[in-house]
Amino acid sequence: MFEPQSGFDDRIIVTVAGTQHRDWTSYSIESDLVTPADGWQVTLGMAMRLTPHHVRPGARVSVSIGDSAILEGSIDSVRTHTAKGERTLTLAGRDLMGSLLDCSAPIFTQRKATVESAIRNILQPFNIQKVDVQVQAVHEKISIDPGVTAWSAIARICELNNCHAWFTPDGTFTVGKPDYTTPPVTTLILDPDSQSNVLSMDVERSMTSTHSRVSVLGQTHGNQNRIGMHDMQAHEDNTELTSQGLQRPLILLDGDVDTSDHAQKKAKMRMQQGKIAAFTIRAEVRGHRIQGTGPLWAPGQRVRVLCPADGLDDVYFLIGRTFLCNAKGQRTMLKLKEDAMWVS
Repeated sequence: MFEPQSGFDDRIIVTVAGTQHRDWTSYSIESDLVTPADGWQVTLGMAMRLTPHHVRPGARVSVSIGDSAILEGSIDSVRTHTAKGERTLTLAGRDLMGSLLDCSAPIFTQRKATVESAIRNILQPFNIQKVDVQVQAVHEKISIDPGVTAWSAIARICELNNCHAWFTPDGTFTVGKPDYTTPPVTTLILDPDSQSNVLSMDVERSMTSTHSRVSVLGQTHGNQNRIGMHDMQAHEDNTELTSQGLQRPLILLDGDVDTSDHAQKKAKMRMQQGKIAAFTIRAEVRGHRIQGTGPLWAPGQRVRVLCPADGLDDVYFLIGRTFLCNAKGQRTMLKLKEDAMWVS
């Protein structure tokens, strides 16, 4: 097992049925605001003995670094490898969002539905107790059809309200927006003329997901209180592309849009998603803590990046991070996007 060099006991602890398991020989623990479920995997070399009976698929787990919670989730798979003179145990799973991705939402129709009441109705079968809905809005009607997954239903509500949903490390299901007013937590430097604190950095610029105009064509069904509306249109333009003479239009069809305002929000969100995908910084740093001894890296932090070779000297948004440990020791992979772009 690699021993942390930060001065903290930064060993990964996986708690199953009240029993702590640590001293993992390797691990990978993801957290990404864009990816619905955060994945994790830990591996342990062990003596020739049976796997503990409580370590089984479906078991609820808590993953932490020392006293700091990372995620609440469950085990998806348990794999053992046995060979002459060796045996390894590998556990893999996701946070609590995994069940929402895999399983269908309850079927219901709710009129004059607040975002919070609709979200709680969707979550009710999954025994998720801690819920924090920060968005105040009321919809004329929210209907969940048979076969729709819980996550798809929640994502639909978030799309209509220009917000997002995620689990915090302590297992709280949160619906809201990021805080772009917090100061940067540190500066990442990759500069031959300065003291660099980054092991490596990849910068990707792409246009495959960007569009010059996103159009939403929608309609809404009638009810006893209003007539149905057809031919609702909303458009969102990307002047950065059109100023270059690039025409990349996208038309989206939506058969259940409440209002023209909701159609406009959908067009805006789809345009933002393309812009977010167009630029990514991936940086590898030592350890799991900011500046080696500070707080743990976590999505939602803002970070200044200085890399003259790529023309970078600005503040970016940490949208994802992966804690890694193997023969190279403890490292963290950081994924950064343009600031104030994701769900702004």
